[in-house]
Amino acid sequence: MKGEIQTVNMHLYELDYGPIDTNSPEFKAWFGNSIVKNENGSPKMVYHGTWSRKLSKITEEIAKNIPILYHGTSKENARKLSKYGFQPRKISPEENQGQSKYLYLTTSPENAEWFANEKGENTVLEVRNIPYSTLKVDPEDGISDTVEKELYLPYDLPGNVALTRPLGPEHFRLFHFPKVRTR
Repeated sequence: MKGEIQTVNMHLYELDYGPIDTNSPEFKAWFGNSIVKNENGSPKMVYHGTWSRKLSKITEEIAKNIPILYHGTSKENARKLSKYGFQPRKISPEENQGQSKYLYLTTSPENAEWFANEKGENTVLEVRNIPYSTLKVDPEDGISDTVEKELYLPYDLPGNVALTRPLGPEHFRLFHFPKVRTR
């Protein structure tokens, strides 16, 4: 339903950089009667490189291994983020569907819940597959000098970062805390 928070499969492209068996029947069927062969007559592997902005972003995300981040907010803002994504603006939050210049994120769902509760709210969103270049250390609650250090603080301290650039709705989904069993 339009406007509802939906779970989206967020897997990045799976790339296999392992060795290729050029003697397998599948490879030979694909390779066919090509004249591109090495000095032994076996298929010669050749590569073509091209620049792709999308692939650059995917490679950047994989290389930096960005963890899942969390954002504490209201149900209404969670719905808007899931429908429209985040669009930072240099205007008042009222003119930007309640969004500010930055979207504040944390490495801890409990920390995100605390931030939501501070505002009288109780909704936590997971934010996945964020390009590293769109983050900066949270100017208010961050304690490290780099984003990478902030994302991997020791002693289970929550890291706090700010999203500075637009992020599509496919990156957001509702976080459900695991249920604690009581006897």
